[in-house]
Amino acid sequence: MNNRMLVLLAGSLLLFAACKRSTPTVTTTVPSPKAAVTVTALEVEGTTASTSGAAGGASGAVEATPTPLALDEAGLKKYLAYRKELAALVRDSRKKMLAASGKGDAVAQAKDFAVISSELDKGTDALHTKYGITKDQDDATFEAAQAVVTGAITKNSMMASSVADLRKAAAEDGPAGASAKASLAGIEGREKASLDEARKKFGSAAVDLLLAHYAEIDQMHVEAMNAAMGQ
Repeated sequence: MNNRMLVLLAGSLLLFAACKRSTPTVTTTVPSPKAAVTVTALEVEGTTASTSGAAGGASGAVEATPTPLALDEAGLKKYLAYRKELAALVRDSRKKMLAASGKGDAVAQAKDFAVISSELDKGTDALHTKYGITKDQDDATFEAAQAVVTGAITKNSMMASSVADLRKAAAEDGPAGASAKASLAGIEGREKASLDEARKKFGSAAVDLLLAHYAEIDQMHVEAMNAAMGQ
């Protein structure tokens, strides 16, 4: 049993290394609407802090100006089609790995995992060639899409119910309504700050385009996460 668990873990790590570009980090389980909003807001705030610079600070350091992401309607449509195929490839690889975990001894399973991981790498390269997308373009576009998906809290499908409840509470009078208004204002402020940081890094044109297609990139984000779990 212990050997099998170790091999399964090793295989999962191989798969993760091969498909890390298709495996975004999101909070999928929250105890309550209020907690969900708080957690996501903190995550966005942390992301903002990690990507913001110190231009004009006491050190006098000068930041390099980021190169805007080159993305238009046609490019985004092509990228979404590529991501859909990649999600199917990752899902299939994950299922193969789960199946291989129950066959043979530890050495045989490790070999199977290595083969599956290699096939995933080759499949990803083939999709890059098919759609004319480089690895760097893939990474940059996914990073921008993820920044918009996680930054635009009030649009996020996973947060829709929580945000709706908070807006409803904010419309009421009294202390509870005032508290909800303050919480909502804080969330919206963090959302604006996060998207402002995304604009600085990827360019306003790219961020505006991604926001205009928010539902599609949100779905892409969810599909990538599910594919990594074999769903």
